[in-house]
Amino acid sequence: MPPSFRHRRFIRLTAFFTLASFMLMAFFIFESQQAASAVQLPSKVLNTGPNIHVSTILTDSFENNDTKETAVGITSADCSVNGSSITGLDLFKASGGDVDFFKFQGDGQFYKITVSPQIPGVGELKFNVQVISGTASTAFQAGDNANQSNVSIQFQSANNIAYYIRIAPSNANDVVNKNYSINLCNSSTAQTGPTVTPIPVLGQPGGAPDGLEGNDTPSEANNKSYIAVGQTIQNLNFYPRSPKNTAAILGDGDVDWIFFYAKVNHIYRFTTKVSAGIDTQILLFDFADDIPVSLNNEPYSIDRLIAENDDYEALNRGSQLTFTASRDGKFWVKIWNRDPSPKTQANMTYELSLIEVLPATAAPVLTPTLTLTPSPVPTLVGVGQPDKYEPNNDFAKASLIAPGQEIKGLSFVPYQPANINTIDYDYFRLPVKTGLYYSCETYELAPGVDTNLIVYDQRGSTLGTNDDISNDERNKGNFASKFAWYANYEGYVYVMVSELRPPRADEVSSHTYSLKCTIGPPQTQVGPAAPPASSGPDAAPSQQATPKPATSDPEKPESPAPAPTPIRTPQPTDEPIKPIQPLTVRPVQRQAPAATPRPITTARTIAIDIAVFNDANRNGTLDASEQIRGVSVWVVDERTGAPLAQNETDDSGNVRISVNSDGPVRINVPLFGYSQLLNETNTSLRIGMISDFVLPKVLP
Repeated sequence: MPPSFRHRRFIRLTAFFTLASFMLMAFFIFESQQAASAVQLPSKVLNTGPNIHVSTILTDSFENNDTKETAVGITSADCSVNGSSITGLDLFKASGGDVDFFKFQGDGQFYKITVSPQIPGVGELKFNVQVISGTASTAFQAGDNANQSNVSIQFQSANNIAYYIRIAPSNANDVVNKNYSINLCNSSTAQTGPTVTPIPVLGQPGGAPDGLEGNDTPSEANNKSYIAVGQTIQNLNFYPRSPKNTAAILGDGDVDWIFFYAKVNHIYRFTTKVSAGIDTQILLFDFADDIPVSLNNEPYSIDRLIAENDDYEALNRGSQLTFTASRDGKFWVKIWNRDPSPKTQANMTYELSLIEVLPATAAPVLTPTLTLTPSPVPTLVGVGQPDKYEPNNDFAKASLIAPGQEIKGLSFVPYQPANINTIDYDYFRLPVKTGLYYSCETYELAPGVDTNLIVYDQRGSTLGTNDDISNDERNKGNFASKFAWYANYEGYVYVMVSELRPPRADEVSSHTYSLKCTIGPPQTQVGPAAPPASSGPDAAPSQQATPKPATSDPEKPESPAPAPTPIRTPQPTDEPIKPIQPLTVRPVQRQAPAATPRPITTARTIAIDIAVFNDANRNGTLDASEQIRGVSVWVVDERTGAPLAQNETDDSGNVRISVNSDGPVRINVPLFGYSQLLNETNTSLRIGMISDFVLPKVLP
């Protein structure tokens, strides 16, 4: 072969591989969200980035329904007309195995549930199916771990009980077609086939409600649920009415509101005596007939609370509260059960007594002060002194703070710990107003302290969480936390601060920190969030974030926070401001038509699940080792451009962001120049990167 030919071929091969190295920088971005059909969007070239190709990965129209909280309601039809069927469902999710939840209301009839693969035969989809009661973790189940197709479950429902159907694939990795259908039918008698016997429902009342029901709110109890001074009321209980008209109290049970009349400067004492399974807490409120709306609508509200007591002596779960009346008139007590064990037995009762101790003017040896705390219990050796805001380890005891207040000298020393493994959770109550930005942060952390911060709304739902402020601060050894949000109601939020990895109670005396909450838009980027805690005041916020493993991969660059709008300084050349002119008002004969009132838009919660991955095998699915962490995602209001939330993908390449908005929002991923308008309440985005270049089979 002549040298010139070999030389030309060498030049062609060199140019080919040079071109290939540049083309490997191109990406595909796949987007998976709720949609009725797949669409191929045209390619577009960004000003500062590579070529972006967008396509849609489908799931069924009921997604996201992966939990009981997001379960989709379905209807039933009589079994004589073959029930009610839903087809075209699938058990596929780009981020891994899918689980579907559906729900319906029981009415005492027999129900039959049938789950079948859409394409039966070789390689058909098989299921694990559970039926779960709304008042229990698992009422009964069938098909679980049985690897079955055409699962059929028949049972007799209870009245006014919600039932959930959980459907998961048992062989999802072995089949290509993951479509299935579900049929629900009802009948007054059992149909052909075996009937499943329900497991007893945990928490089902073991006795009838007491004679003071309903007194679940002050308005219900008014002029009905009353105790006189010197009276003892026996055989009270916490068996809820059915159906209950307020949220379950402390996991499972009832709440009792009772009022009484007091005289100024007189001392009164409440005492409860309890049976097994009952652990009372008394909360005293100062209002007469002007009942606060929050106490009717929020079971855990502590508005107008002036005193409380849980256990007043060791080894006694009864409560006792002594106080001096500040006025003549009506006062209220709220009593609930702090024992979360199921109320499945009868005779789980308590008695309540009210006595007058002695007028304050006739008892100089007594100190007429509020009895707010239990009697001392034996102190554990080596445990330090709690901070001045203790006890504040739950929603009911949350300490009131104000915006702009710097709270110093806080610690994670638990208040009267039961054992050496007791963990301190600090709860604070912050007033907020509609239309303002707020942020809460920890600072001045003692060595070894790594805080985790969670913000709840006044219903106990999680607004957001944060572990470390940012990657830069974490790399400097600053493990403080900060979370910012936009308030869309007027009331209170609850701020909970804990340690990410808390040590033993005798090792935290030096674990101190400071806290402050301020008003104003966020000025710095908030870093990766810890895993969300269980929503609801009765859920113990002990769920801790999993520490990120060490990695050699470089951190993804963080997107800068949007710069605030500059404020224009008045100039000397500006036209002077004219003084306000007096108005002249004169009557007219014609009455102008009344303006049509603008509709009030209700804010809603928008939840977005985002996965970012390197789709090396080009299958449109987030597989192991393909995840990309540290990608910054922003959510902004489409109409105003105001930032609503920001977070980063975790080690699994996933991030979940929830915001409250009454209109559409826009998702921005600055790293890829990606922007998407969303108006659905539940959306899943899948952003996958694959090579845009394929090598030829034969080199030239």
